[in-house]
Amino acid sequence: MDFEEGEAFAEIINAGRQQTHDPRARVRLAVGGGFILSDARPITIRQVLERAYPRLRRFTSWPYLTARRALRKDVEYQLPLAAQIVEQRGS
Repeated sequence: MDFEEGEAFAEIINAGRQQTHDPRARVRLAVGGGFILSDARPITIRQVLERAYPRLRRFTSWPYLTARRALRKDVEYQLPLAAQIVEQRGS
């Protein structure tokens, strides 16, 4: 195998390893789902983490920071949306 074939092969192998999604999407989805399930009431970071990572019971510091960031960033968008969904569910 020459150098060019080796590079082409490496590109094919690495193409499967590239992430095509946002790694924070799991936590952001957990924030939205948490607001909907709580009937648009306030939720805690711990509730977000338990929803985002259901198999874990203990978390390191980075998931807490990610959840805090997601709550602060998405609360302005998620809370009115969750309230609207809860209102529609109640009607």
